Amino acid sequence: MSNIDLIIKKHLEDKGEKITLIKEIRKSLNGRLYKIKYKNKISILKLYKSEDGLRYYREKESLHILNKNHFEFCPKLFYFNNAFKYLIIEELKEIKPTPNNKFKFDLAKYIENQQNYILPIDKNKMINASEAGFSIYEHLEIVKKKASFILEKLTSQAQTKEACKFISHEILPWLNSYEEKLRLNDKYFYKIKFSEIIFSQSDIGVHNSFINNHKIYTFDYEYAGLDDPAKTICDILINPDQIINKDDFNTVLEKISTLKTFKNAIDRFKIILPIYRFKWFLIILNGYLKQDQQGSEESFKVIMKAFNYLNNSEKIIQIIKGL
Repeated sequence: MSNIDLIIKKHLEDKGEKITLIKEIRKSLNGRLYKIKYKNKISILKLYKSEDGLRYYREKESLHILNKNHFEFCPKLFYFNNAFKYLIIEELKEIKPTPNNKFKFDLAKYIENQQNYILPIDKNKMINASEAGFSIYEHLEIVKKKASFILEKLTSQAQTKEACKFISHEILPWLNSYEEKLRLNDKYFYKIKFSEIIFSQSDIGVHNSFINNHKIYTFDYEYAGLDDPAKTICDILINPDQIINKDDFNTVLEKISTLKTFKNAIDRFKIILPIYRFKWFLIILNGYLKQDQQGSEESFKVIMKAFNYLNNSEKIIQIIKGL
């Protein structure tokens, strides 16, 4: 019996309600998505890997809090099952946003608005977002550990030789050098105040957003939790799927700095942006490790995408150095 059959059987036992499977939408290393009919509504059943309890918990708790506080612009959580680690959530209409400057600023405003639906009692109970950092030191350590991890996991194939060399000869020495420079800053170890910490989806961007009636809706809260707003600005401006044009960088950043949620995070953002540029490079490379056929043409495209991202983001880093 398949996982989905077990879920349906268990759900019928628990609730006495019928789930009709329509089709499997996506299968990934992290889990599976199914389109189903639940209580006469077309919905999404999201099944997590059995050992991946933290992603399931983050998404379930985030949607539960946002739903109960009447935040409209994310999926409604219809049902969850802790034993089988699955959620049944609202299906959002697929109108993908255009990753232009207006969207970037609108997304920042969306995040600020979302904070109004995280009550103090909720925030006090929340866990940290995936790879959350609350000081410059913590941000740097996160990326150093990721660089070492990716370097260890990459094979010695000819296809990955250049990437391995770049991590060991460029990224890690640069991070160590940057660390020595940052240690001279008396705020290097300083942790931001709890009042400045925000609820973060931690994977925000055009890739997990929809537009409906000119309003932004977001989904995929598997990495969500408490995090530094400076890191969120990095995600908005240099996410590989929506990297900003260098000519528009200062204009959009100035607009974001007018928002209460982000205005005190701008200086820290400028410091950690070069760090997170390398993190995104490493995240893209991690996609190579997840390829079923490492060494294939498709896996080679992943490596090329990582290096192309570095080239495309270099001019943004030059702007930050000049500020």
